[in-house]
Amino acid sequence: MSDRSDDVERILHYAEKRGFDYIEVRYHSLGVQNFSVLNGITTNVNFSLSSGFSVRVAKDNTLYFFSSPDQQKLKESLDYFHPIDSRPWIPSIEMNENLYKGDYEVPQKTPLDIVSLEEKIKYMKGVTKEVTDIKISSKIISLEIDYIESMEVKDVVTSDGAKVHGKVPRVWNLYSIVMKNGDISINTFADELGSSGGYEVVNSWNLSEYLSGKVKSFDEILTKGRPPSTSTQDIVLSGQIAGIIAHESAGHPFEADRILGREGAQAGMSYLTGRDLNLDRSFGSEVVNVIDDPTLPYSMGFFLSDDEGITARRKFLIKNGKIDELLQSRTTSTKFNVKSNGSVRASDFTGEPLIRMSNTFFLPSSMKFEEMIEDIDDGIFMKSFMEWNIDDLRWSQRYVGLEAYEIKKGEIGSPVLFPVFEADTGKIYNSIVAVDNTLSFYAGMCGKGEPSQGVPVWMGGPDLKLKGMQVKRLGD
Repeated sequence: MSDRSDDVERILHYAEKRGFDYIEVRYHSLGVQNFSVLNGITTNVNFSLSSGFSVRVAKDNTLYFFSSPDQQKLKESLDYFHPIDSRPWIPSIEMNENLYKGDYEVPQKTPLDIVSLEEKIKYMKGVTKEVTDIKISSKIISLEIDYIESMEVKDVVTSDGAKVHGKVPRVWNLYSIVMKNGDISINTFADELGSSGGYEVVNSWNLSEYLSGKVKSFDEILTKGRPPSTSTQDIVLSGQIAGIIAHESAGHPFEADRILGREGAQAGMSYLTGRDLNLDRSFGSEVVNVIDDPTLPYSMGFFLSDDEGITARRKFLIKNGKIDELLQSRTTSTKFNVKSNGSVRASDFTGEPLIRMSNTFFLPSSMKFEEMIEDIDDGIFMKSFMEWNIDDLRWSQRYVGLEAYEIKKGEIGSPVLFPVFEADTGKIYNSIVAVDNTLSFYAGMCGKGEPSQGVPVWMGGPDLKLKGMQVKRLGD
């Protein structure tokens, strides 16, 4: 255990003397280093460290939350505690037998702290030069590369026996590219690259090659892209777009607290609110399987225990086109008469633990990409997006393609300029007729709560084939 395990145990024992029904103590440290390189110039360098303690207690089925960087002040808050006269939001706090007891840590082959900041900046400047030196027809207006690394440490103990120490290093790369050719321009911002692990993650990206490929692809779109035909077509969506669909229209609306209305004023509700899931679990076509899995090794959303001390596991949100499981906490689970499935996290010690996604994705099949598109006479392959949007119920969606191509007689063809498709969630999930055998993941920071809490996640999936979707032109 860590050198803070004794501290959280002492706070737990202190709180146990005060007659609470349930107690949860967390030490949470998050150290972050980040910098930006804009057109080869370092524009900012930042370091931050947040560390402290939080306590969440239950009394008469009402939850109370305290946090402080000073454990003595936290104990004083417990001394001054008086329960409020309120109507409980929850029927009870779940006491779960699936508690985590032990340590977990993501190993680093090359520890982040042995590579100097100067070396990291030098590498990103070298990448910038290699990418901007490429001979293309379009003009690169700007290229910004953002590098972020973090070390997150948690110690969690609960009054029903959980005892957790977790340590997760993460590395994340964001980039922004603005390119122009004549009157047409592309402005893309992406946070695609990220994993847990050490500096070896950066080397695995082959960043110069990756960004050079993006620039060449964008140049082809700008110089050769033509507006799409506006008709009903089959659309193939890449793992990147599959990922944002899974995250936004399956992950968020399957958060049990959102369904119960906790976020109604800040982020909206869920299309599942009010639906009797005991009577109707139909959702999409039989090939649709959406998973949330925090146990994926070296993932951005990796953890083996959630912040309520529940052992993490893979969850099928949608299984063979049917609603299978919601993301649950110790409190929401009692509302749905199920067990918590270990889906709770906080972004730092000041944040109350909330139901959060981890790594949310469509499950692939055994079908090859070539097999999936061989019967498409006239369609579109959207490889990446320039824009996306979804409403507060997570029902109406819109996507604007960036790297997009015609599919003609089963073959990938010429680039298409900014195709648009809009559909509701039900239409999209019921129109998926095939998924291929690829699986790609993309990093992101998922926001939720008030004040907002951002937590690291992966989103992704295979390539998806959707039958009979309406395609529009940007601006129509």
